[in-house]
Amino acid sequence: MAHPSTQRVFLLALSLTLTASTLPFVSSAALADDDGGAAAPGIARISAIEGDVAIKHSADGDGVAAIANAPVEAGDYLSAGSDGRAEVELDGRDVLRADSGAQLRFTQLDGSSDVAQLAAGTVELRAFDGYQDHVTVQTPSVDISPDEAGAYVITVEQNGNTDVTARSGSVTVGTPQGSQQLQPGRTMEIAGNANDPQYQYVAAIASDSFEGWNDDRDREVLQVASLAPYENVNNDMVGADDLAQDGRWINTPDYGEVWQPSDVAANWTPYSSGSWAYEPYYGYTWVATEPWGWAPYHYGRWFFQPGLGWAWAPGPRVVRPVWSPALVTFFGFGGGGLSLGFGNIGWVPLAPGEVVHRWWGPGNTIVYNNTIIINHYRNYNRGIVAMPVNNWQRGDFGHIVHLQSSEVRDVRAIAGRIPLAPTRENYRFAPHETRVTIAQTNYQRFKSRTITRAPMQPARSTTWQRFGSAPARANAPLVARHSDTPTQSTWQRFNNTNITRPQRSFEPSTYARQQPAYARQQPAYARQQPVNRHSEPVARQAPREHQPAAHQTSRPRKHGVMR
Repeated sequence: MAHPSTQRVFLLALSLTLTASTLPFVSSAALADDDGGAAAPGIARISAIEGDVAIKHSADGDGVAAIANAPVEAGDYLSAGSDGRAEVELDGRDVLRADSGAQLRFTQLDGSSDVAQLAAGTVELRAFDGYQDHVTVQTPSVDISPDEAGAYVITVEQNGNTDVTARSGSVTVGTPQGSQQLQPGRTMEIAGNANDPQYQYVAAIASDSFEGWNDDRDREVLQVASLAPYENVNNDMVGADDLAQDGRWINTPDYGEVWQPSDVAANWTPYSSGSWAYEPYYGYTWVATEPWGWAPYHYGRWFFQPGLGWAWAPGPRVVRPVWSPALVTFFGFGGGGLSLGFGNIGWVPLAPGEVVHRWWGPGNTIVYNNTIIINHYRNYNRGIVAMPVNNWQRGDFGHIVHLQSSEVRDVRAIAGRIPLAPTRENYRFAPHETRVTIAQTNYQRFKSRTITRAPMQPARSTTWQRFGSAPARANAPLVARHSDTPTQSTWQRFNNTNITRPQRSFEPSTYARQQPAYARQQPAYARQQPVNRHSEPVARQAPREHQPAAHQTSRPRKHGVMR
C-alpha cells in the first residue's frame, strides 16, 4: 500500500486533472473574480440603517426587512417606515440617504449612470470629493444630477410636486424642455405638468432632524475615510473604508498588503457569520453580520497561513474590482434521502488565484459525485462551514457549523447554479418581518412622464398660472415659500437653454474583464496616491430636536454583531 503522503500527491494530481478536463469551468488563467457577464446588473450597499426599512425586488414581490450590508440590486424598491432611515452607498464617492416615509426605486446601477426614482418623501444625495457626475435622482417631473461634490436634499410631496435644495455644491435640474442650475443656499420648487413643469427659486428650507442625521453620517464617513487604506485597495472598492477601524494591515511576501479582522473568535472562519439571501439575478448572495462585512466578502480572497491565521488579500490596486455575490465554492455532502442526493450543503472560501465557479446569472446546475474534486482547494482543511439543507430552505442560518475535512463524507461538488430553489424565507436578509408597506401607486406617476396628462395642482396655490419662458437667473430674487400668489418674474417654464455640464469620461477598457488578481510577488501598486475623499462638512442650519429611533449602522460595536 502506498504511503499516505504518496496517496495525497496522487489524489491532488488527479483532482487537478479532473478540474481541468471534466468540469466546464474557466481556466485559472482567466478571471479571478468573474464579472458575471456584461449584462449583470449593478449592486449598491445599505451602509447604515435606522428603524424599519423594507426592500422589495419587484412590483409583485413581498417586502423584506433591510439590514446593514444588505445588497440593493437594480430594479429593487426601498421604502422607509415612519421610524426608518437608510443610507445606500452607490459607490466609493456618493451615497443616497432616505428619510422616514421615503419611497425609492433603483432603476439603474451600473457604475456609470446610476438612477434612482423618488416616488415620495425626502432623500439626500451626498456626493463626496472625487464625484464623477453620474448619479441621477428622478422625481415624477424632473431629473436631478449633481455637477460636483455637495449635499442635495430632494422632496416629493403628496401631490407630486418636487422641492430641491442645494446645501453645498451645484446641481442641475433637467426636463425634456431644458434644464436649470441650482446653487447653494436656495430651494427650487417645481410644479405643474410633468412634461412642462414650472419652477421658482425660494429661500432654502430649514434643516430638520433628518439633516441632523445626515450630519452625523457625514462625520462618521469622513472620519472613517481618513483612515481608509487606499494605498492598499482600489479606490472603487465599496466598503474598504470600514477595514482600518476593524482590523490591521500586514505585509506578506506572497500577496503584499493583506488585512486581518480584529475581535473574532479563535475558531472563526470567513463566511460563517451571516446568511445566504436570494437576489433576482445573482441568486444566493452572502449577507454578513460583521460590521466590516462587505468588501472582504464580495472582492478579493481569503487565505489561512500558520502563524498568521486568516487574512484577506484585496488583489492588485491597479485592477478595477468586480463585485461578486460571494467568493466561495459550494458542495453537498451526507445523506438525508433528498432528491438532491445530499442532506447538507457546505462552502469553502476561495484562496488567491483560485477560480470562482459562477453560480449566479444564466446557467445550469451540475453535481459531481467525487470527493477529491474539492480536496485541492487550499482552504478546504481550514475553512469548511456547512448547514443542513432543511435549515437553509427555512432561512435558518443560526446553525452554521465549522467542520474539519475528516468530518465530511460523500461529497458532491456543485458547479453552476445551486440546486436549491429559493423559498419565501430565502429572500429575507433578517429573520424578522417588516411592517413597511410599499405603495405601488406612487410609481404610476413615472409612467406618464413622456405623455400629456392633466397638470398637478401646485401645493400652495389655487390661482396658479403659467408665465413666460425667459431664462431664469441663478441669482434671481427669492419669493416667500408658502406664498399663495406666485410672482410672475420668479415662476417660469424650463426653457430650451441647457446648462453645459462636464461630460464624464469612462474608458471602456476599465470595464473589461480583469486578469488574474494575484501574483506571488510584491505588488507594483503599493503606495499609490489615494483619491481625496475628505469633503468638508456641510454647513446647515441647526436641526430641530430629534429623538432617534432604534439605531443600526454597519458598524455596531456590541459583540460585533448587527442588531
